[in-house]
Amino acid sequence: MKAEDVTTETGYVGSLTPEQEKKLQQLWSLLIDAFEFDVAKHEEADPQDSATAESREGGAPSNHEVDVDKGPVNRELADKLRHTWLSMLKQENPDALVLRFLRARKWDVANAFSMLKSALIWRHDEACVDENVLLKGEPWCAKKAKTGEGKEKKDAQDFLEQLRLGKVYIRGMDRRGRPVGYVRVALHKPGAQSQEILEKLVIQTIETARCLFTAPQNESFCVVFDLTDFSLSNMEWQPVRFIIRAFEANYPECLGALLIHNSPWLFSGVWKIIRGLLDPVVASKVDFTRSAEGLEKYITKENIISGLGGTDDWQYSYQEPSEEEDASIGRSEEREEIMVERHEIAERFLAATQAWIKHVNVGEHEEAAIQAQLRSNAIEALWTNYWKLDPYVRSRTNLDRTGVIGPDGTIELYPERKATIAEEESKEVKEMPTRKVRRQVTR
Repeated sequence: MKAEDVTTETGYVGSLTPEQEKKLQQLWSLLIDAFEFDVAKHEEADPQDSATAESREGGAPSNHEVDVDKGPVNRELADKLRHTWLSMLKQENPDALVLRFLRARKWDVANAFSMLKSALIWRHDEACVDENVLLKGEPWCAKKAKTGEGKEKKDAQDFLEQLRLGKVYIRGMDRRGRPVGYVRVALHKPGAQSQEILEKLVIQTIETARCLFTAPQNESFCVVFDLTDFSLSNMEWQPVRFIIRAFEANYPECLGALLIHNSPWLFSGVWKIIRGLLDPVVASKVDFTRSAEGLEKYITKENIISGLGGTDDWQYSYQEPSEEEDASIGRSEEREEIMVERHEIAERFLAATQAWIKHVNVGEHEEAAIQAQLRSNAIEALWTNYWKLDPYVRSRTNLDRTGVIGPDGTIELYPERKATIAEEESKEVKEMPTRKVRRQVTR
């Protein structure tokens, strides 16, 4: 059994080596080209040098050139990639998102670019994450379960049933501050729900977990596959393959650790097959645990749920959604106003990014520092903007209803503990005058 390495790692925002920063700049250059971003419209990002507009025409300097086949210019594809990137970004630092693809491809810029491009196309064309999964979530399903017909009604009922069972849920954090997701495999009944519904459940869980990413090296989550009471009747290969593909190709580096807990001997044969399907990077994040002591290498005892031997007596419960929770999703005019602001901020970020790269390449360090600050300002503005936009583009989940995700982006992984502390403090304050009076009477 291995202990998790918690030493400081490079390759994250705030801990890049010079070579890694160069790779980051190279990938941004490729992305800006793929987005067909017209920097000439945003010269204010580089007020000291009007040549910024010309840098795109001439391409990046030789030390930033990457041999990659970008294919013919396609305006429709460029718009799709750019808009999907901005939707995928959510509240995250744009560099953090891009760096995950670089780390997944061992800093090969061309391969990272191809991987990110494929993930964006999958998100838009195949999974329809932003137009379907995130907009038609739990409240939408609650409505369709009552008023829908045929397949739509059954799918809505099946999706909600997965959540009511607690087959998959997020609770608390591990020792590194990463959110922890639990999968209770014994609750899975193959054929009881469609593959489409299972994929929607997986995507919603990952996307919700991404809302909890708050800091560098905290941009992944720990998953506990609880195999207590597992039997071969619970095994279904198609969802397993989808989960593997999701973490390897479409959400790289979002899986921080995968703990296979309390597996019976019969799982060993299943694991041999799964192990052969895994990318070596993902496989290296897998550990087998058989007791609370094993889990404690990753999660402190007070944060391990009592059902797995810890002292966290929290019990999963699903709060039913109301149909009105997603009222903002239907307010298109309000959403469009916030989206316009978001695109303007993104344009400032891309313009500053291209100017930053140009000045770094020619050794103009003071000018590069100015652009780096403009990038930081835009990144902060994107975060603020996202949480204004969030109720218009992301259906409410159980984590929203239970106070884990606040409406302003505040994250409280243990909301009931905070409420208990506040209640105790309030009680003490109320009792203070009484105690004072009693002391006076005693005297």
